[in-house]
Amino acid sequence: MKRMSQLASDWFDFPAEVVGTLPRIEWIGQRLQIENFQGVHQFNPDLLILKTANGLLTVKGDSLVMEAIYPDRVLLTGKITAIHINNKE
Repeated sequence: MKRMSQLASDWFDFPAEVVGTLPRIEWIGQRLQIENFQGVHQFNPDLLILKTANGLLTVKGDSLVMEAIYPDRVLLTGKITAIHINNKE
């Protein structure tokens, strides 16, 4: 599947997050929406760690609340202080 996504990205000149290989992050105020993740690795009111195809995505903050989690996205609210992606490579 990863190979197909890469081919689609190259062939149609789409960004990798559009074809599903990179996480897509939308951060507005105290609301964060993350798409293209594989699962929740860890969650508490100060930390969210998501598994992605490229490694772990870490969100740090205070009073974090996972408002909703769907197969294709997660909605997080609270005081977000940092977002970090740790690549596997």
